[in-house]
Amino acid sequence: MVMTAARITLKDVARETGFSVNTVSRALRDDSMLSGQTRAVIQKTADDMGYIKNNFASTLRSGTSHLIAIVINDISNPHSSYVISDIERYLRTAGYDVLILKSSKDGDENLSGNHIIRIAVTQSVDGILYFPYQHDHTSIDFMERSEIPYVLVDRKVDGVEADVVCCDDVGGGRLAAEHFLGQGHRSFLYVRGPAYSSSQIDRERGFVGALREGGIPLSDIHFLSDGILYRPDGAGRLAALLKKEGITASLVFRDEVAYLMINQLKKVGVNVPQDLSVIGFDHLYGFFPYLQPLTSVFCGADQSLGQTAARLLLGRIKNPSLPAREKVFPVELFEEGTTRALSTAFGVKRRAL
Repeated sequence: MVMTAARITLKDVARETGFSVNTVSRALRDDSMLSGQTRAVIQKTADDMGYIKNNFASTLRSGTSHLIAIVINDISNPHSSYVISDIERYLRTAGYDVLILKSSKDGDENLSGNHIIRIAVTQSVDGILYFPYQHDHTSIDFMERSEIPYVLVDRKVDGVEADVVCCDDVGGGRLAAEHFLGQGHRSFLYVRGPAYSSSQIDRERGFVGALREGGIPLSDIHFLSDGILYRPDGAGRLAALLKKEGITASLVFRDEVAYLMINQLKKVGVNVPQDLSVIGFDHLYGFFPYLQPLTSVFCGADQSLGQTAARLLLGRIKNPSLPAREKVFPVELFEEGTTRALSTAFGVKRRAL
């Protein structure tokens, strides 16, 4: 029997099966105190009738929705997609459902991090895993006022004391710089990512800092926004910059952009690593072997950033009074053949941080 005129309730299922509402509720929770036959009859009838659990009512009764929101601005980024998948697997094993909400920095207030987080709170989520913007204090303040447990994932927010799970991005920038210095490079390009990302800021800081410590003047460290690579004349302008400044090595904010740069440069006769040594971030080749090899910095080779973030959030939900915790994953450089040595004058060896 299928009832479609209105939403099916526990009372409807009880009337159809002849059991009490309490027994139906227990059967749909798979209460082991009921016989297997009773549970099977009630569960099949509820399914046939199209019964859908009223999560709002359940939340009111139990005080928990077993629903976690993930708020992120860039779900197309392969690295972020992998982290989200890792989070989902862990939370579902722990008995939680996941709500993924996309925010944006394109100026639409309805897609701002603060607005999207408010939507998550209206869904009675138990907690939020937030991939934040830099300086996004409005969203953080709202979560604090709402007393909603949250963890910042993959990025930090200046001046905020909260649970954070991220990579050692400063260390990653340093690793790339030391690798290039050890190969004898003397003129460099850093391809920047979005300015709102603390990862971008820290990677640049680590890269430039290590180069300066290695004796490289600022005049030999050049910068370019990744946006130029998406322009029709981007490859030509980049090739001209490389030639004019004698640049032989480049660190790119993330692998996705590094692949784009390598392919664009190849079209205008600039080859990697023969003409330009390139290092990216995230080591996507390790996860997607159909990609071309790319020397890259990787975070958390032996541990899971996503699972750690989910675990910290569940701990925060159980004990809101815990002190703020910060988990910074070490980084490692994976050499995949997109850099080459010019000399060994600096003698800096590959290492992990």
